[in-house]
Amino acid sequence: MKPEAFAEDKRYQAGQVKIYETLAEMLGDKELDLISLCSPMCSDQAKDAIDCLNAGKHVYSEKPAALSEKELDEILEAERKSGCEFHEMADSIFVEPYWSMSKFVKSGRIGEVVQVYVQKSYPICAGSRP
Repeated sequence: MKPEAFAEDKRYQAGQVKIYETLAEMLGDKELDLISLCSPMCSDQAKDAIDCLNAGKHVYSEKPAALSEKELDEILEAERKSGCEFHEMADSIFVEPYWSMSKFVKSGRIGEVVQVYVQKSYPICAGSRP
């Protein structure tokens, strides 16, 4: 984003907003711990996530995080090696019933879960869907 877009923003004027021209420039900032990643091109998302992890940044990635299983495996390997966390933006985990299901699975009461298939749908509300 161009700095001119923030010209009227009081936080930008006060020096509270940083603008980076490139992802590489952002990754060089030692003050950042986490990158909320939304790459301009979906095809770059996995590579960008791996670059972030390799730079020691936690990643909260827009969907899709990867376009192939191979790319996803590479992201998970970079996560393991870096010690940082990677999460794809799936905010449903923080709402019921998903939150309770997650806690139940993590408790180990049903053994190791290797795969879950779910289909999420929204109720029809006054003719519109969220």
